[in-house]
Amino acid sequence: MTDVPGPERKQQTARGPRCNLPGIVSTLRLAAIPVVLYFAGPGKNLRIVFWTCLAAALSDYFDGILARRLSCQSYRGKVLDFTCDKLFLSVALLVVWRPAGGDPTVIGALVCYHLLVLLVMTIISWGVGKPLVSITTGEKLVVIFSYVLVVSMAGKGAFPGKGIYSTLVWIGGILSLTAMLFGVVGYLRLVRRFLRRFSRQ
Repeated sequence: MTDVPGPERKQQTARGPRCNLPGIVSTLRLAAIPVVLYFAGPGKNLRIVFWTCLAAALSDYFDGILARRLSCQSYRGKVLDFTCDKLFLSVALLVVWRPAGGDPTVIGALVCYHLLVLLVMTIISWGVGKPLVSITTGEKLVVIFSYVLVVSMAGKGAFPGKGIYSTLVWIGGILSLTAMLFGVVGYLRLVRRFLRRFSRQ
């Protein structure tokens, strides 16, 4: 990804190193990926997987709050947050569903959605020469419910005696798929708008 244009870069530099904190919190989700991969596989400790997934979900909430509190909201931070979410969720969904007994159809659909959206945004970003991210309401809901599903599946695997996680996995799966449909519709509308604008030029 390329840097943000000059004015925003100057604004961030003027605010000092504290503006790096939201980005660091977002990047922790990338650091969580090898932890989940190891402890869901060779390390076989699903409790660590559960706490790691929960921490990743909370980091997605707190990086935004931190950016607003520090007045460090930036487009570059939005791109980083978006990318970390997509990568972590794709890996976590694939790794956690088997020990938790998740529905492979739901997991497959969600992983395809996350990776496809990330791929399309990356291709468009390369095409225009700068990072582009468009987050619709449907997209926000997909991310939220995907985190609910990941944490619930990890909880189901880590604490098999607690039925609440089985219920949450079922609810999270339905809500994630429903939100995914809204996400697809939202992106299709954006594409139509973009094509209309492009045809007028």
